[in-house]
Amino acid sequence: MNAQDYTVNPPSVIGQNRGISRIIQLTLLLLSSCAPGMDVGGPPFSVDLLPPELQMAVTPDGRSIRFVSDEEVNPTPAEITVQPELPVASVTAEENSLTVAFAADQLIGKAYTARVTIGDNSGNTLSFLYSFSGWNPRVPEILINELNPRGSGNNPDCMELFTVTGGNLGGLC
Repeated sequence: MNAQDYTVNPPSVIGQNRGISRIIQLTLLLLSSCAPGMDVGGPPFSVDLLPPELQMAVTPDGRSIRFVSDEEVNPTPAEITVQPELPVASVTAEENSLTVAFAADQLIGKAYTARVTIGDNSGNTLSFLYSFSGWNPRVPEILINELNPRGSGNNPDCMELFTVTGGNLGGLC
């Protein structure tokens, strides 16, 4: 036998290989035509299904609270109620923050709870409770003077605080 005997295929095998090869080529062509082109960007679904996520809340003064979220918020579906009663004067939105302005001053140190519902531009809403103390514009400077972490039955754990400057302790703890 020479080398040519091994390289020659019978005619029936050659015809089958060509047929299978053409089927594979047509299948690949059809599958690649269904794939999105390079000009299509973004995820397959660009629908916002998640509500805004609260990042932080700030009390900048005695008549307002600002809530900051991870996305732009819409002031229209916002609902805010505060207990004990603290009337809401206005609600404004700027990008990812919502500012609630009150019609009256907060009482210094008074415990308040706000029930808040905010929404994003896609209509997703987030409802939460936020507890805060009434704004204190005169918080004194405080120094930890003594710390006793080894209390007993007669002498409990304690901490002694020293007020360095004058002010109001309302809402401190």
